[in-house]
Amino acid sequence: MKTQTCCFSGFKIQPGFGKRFIRGDMKTFIFFSSKTAACFFAKRNPPKCPWTIAYRITHKKDHAEETIKKRVHRVVKTNRPISGITPEELHAKRTQKPEVRKAAREAAQRELNERKKALREKRAAERKEKGKTAEAAPKNAKVKATKGKGGR
Repeated sequence: MKTQTCCFSGFKIQPGFGKRFIRGDMKTFIFFSSKTAACFFAKRNPPKCPWTIAYRITHKKDHAEETIKKRVHRVVKTNRPISGITPEELHAKRTQKPEVRKAAREAAQRELNERKKALREKRAAERKEKGKTAEAAPKNAKVKATKGKGGR
């Protein structure tokens, strides 16, 4: 069974009951009783009539609607690894003392400087070897350019 609602009071209307009114612009209004129809035609305001559903909603008289509470979505923080560092290692790094961090930074800088120095020494040795082989060949050896067929 399809029930309809009264356009003035908001009550449910069972099939076979109520009054229907069709306005000149073809808008249909269905009323629960002659009382609701009379109030509608008298242009009364439904939220100001204490017996209507609209009144109960505006004046918060329905306790059933108050019990429904909206669920609060809470943000859950999780620690995830960052670029291969586990959350525990990250926490340990954050809680380190500044002196320890400074010492680690200096040690890393020393290691980097040692690597650079070794690379410089290796390149210098390569240049020396290259210089010895270059001395064996004549410095100003001219190469004759020959014109072949089709040359310009």
